[in-house]
Formats: sequence, C-alpha cells, structure tokens
Amino acid sequence: MTKSFNVLFLLISIVTLFGGISYLTQSIYTGAVHHRLESLMVADRSSELKELSLLHPNHSSMFVTAHDLYIFAKYRQWQAFLSHSLNESADIEGLYQQSAILRPTWSETHVELSKIAMTQGEWEKAEKHLQLAQQFGLQKNSTSIAVIEQTYINWQRAEVKEKLNATQLLLSLAANKRYLADVDHMIRFSPAKVRLCNMLTFNRIDIPTCQPSN
Repeated sequence: MTKSFNVLFLLISIVTLFGGISYLTQSIYTGAVHHRLESLMVADRSSELKELSLLHPNHSSMFVTAHDLYIFAKYRQWQAFLSHSLNESADIEGLYQQSAILRPTWSETHVELSKIAMTQGEWEKAEKHLQLAQQFGLQKNSTSIAVIEQTYINWQRAEVKEKLNATQLLLSLAANKRYLADVDHMIRFSPAKVRLCNMLTFNRIDIPTCQPSN
C-alpha cells in the first residue's frame, strides 16, 4: 500500500513539474512575442521588422491560454502587414477563433474577428462579433474604437443613430489625451482614414495622422 502510494506521489510530482516547466516556457515565449509586438506598434515601419521564428501554439495543450493565442495572432498580423503578405489571413483568423473558444467572453478577440470579417466584406459576421465585443466589453476603449471604425467604413449602410453614436465616440476619444494615441493609430491604418480625418478637422480636433504631411 505504502509502495503504491509512493509511486503515485512520484508520478503526480513528475506531471506537476513537467506542467510547471511547460507553462513557464509558454509564458516566457508569449512574453517575448508580446515585447516584439509592442516594438512593431511603435515603429510601424517594415525596416524595423526582424523575423522571429514563431512556432504554432499547440491548440490542444492545456498550457496555452486565450491570451497566448491572441498575442500570436496579433504578432502574425503585423508580420503579414509589414511584409505585404496576404497568405496568412486564414491562419491568423484561426488563432483568434481558438482564443475565442477558450475565452468566449473576452471582448478583445471579438474586436479582432470583427475587423477581419470587415476586410473580407462579411458585414453580418463583422456585426455579430462587434455586438459580442460590446456585450462583454462595452466600456473598453478597444471596443469603442472598433465601433467607430466599422461605422465609418460602412458609412453608406449605417443608420443615422449609428453614425451619431460613432461620431460622438470619435470626438470624445480624440479630444482626450489619454486615448489620442489609440485613435491616431486606428485612423492611420483605416480604410476610412479620409472620412475620419475630415470629421475631426471639421470639429477642429488636431491629430497627428490627419496632418497634411501624413
């Protein structure tokens, strides 16, 4: 009895140790990718891109979190953007979908899935994910910015109340120094840049991306 107990205890200890090492390794790896992602967001230039050998996370692993998958997907989006590659969109979307499965109430993932659907012209799908983002993260800055961009991209189809809501959010966030950088970043890469800048200029709100030199 004692011998069986000792063997069982040893097995549990080994599994726990292995799990701890695996989780720590995954966390360090994700942290490195997150750090590189932040540097890309600051640089915004292809000359700043240095290839990082990214391994696909093991989606079935108990040690991969929704955050891990989100960070990998975000980083790969930047890689694809800066290298002008269109071949990874399905792969990136798959990572976000896996993240949403692991944590369905995380608004950030639904925001990204909404953006992807928009670029693919799948408006109903984009609206569905945006509604989920609002349901789980209505007060989050990222959700508000997503609402603004989607409405301005889809301006011709949007209802008057949606246009008013998006414009109020735009003017409110752009006039607040705390959120100015996030709004500026969104507008810089948005297909609706001209329309967004025109609205800000009309309301006499200056933002770096909307300056004539940019």
